Amino acid sequence: MELEPPTLNHAAGLRSSPRPVSMDTLWLGYHGLDLPFDEIVAVLRYQPALDGQIVRAYGRVPRGVRAVVVTVTGAYLPARLSVEALRQRWADWRRRDP
Repeated sequence: MELEPPTLNHAAGLRSSPRPVSMDTLWLGYHGLDLPFDEIVAVLRYQPALDGQIVRAYGRVPRGVRAVVVTVTGAYLPARLSVEALRQRWADWRRRDP
């Protein structure tokens, strides 16, 4: 099923590409939502108490949210990928050779 592109909050620094544009970018599982790894400060398990933060950054809480990525700007972004998968990709990026 194809999801509608969200209304993005450009003040939160959200990108508009549907897939990662480089090895340094993490796609969060929703059309138009990716983030450079170096802007991630935490990966949280989704819980409804975070809905207000997600709405402020993304405009809505999309279906299928499994995790929330917190950015250096304080934005809480939804992710369809599992917490474990996101944390593994982030850890792999941090371990790579510069």
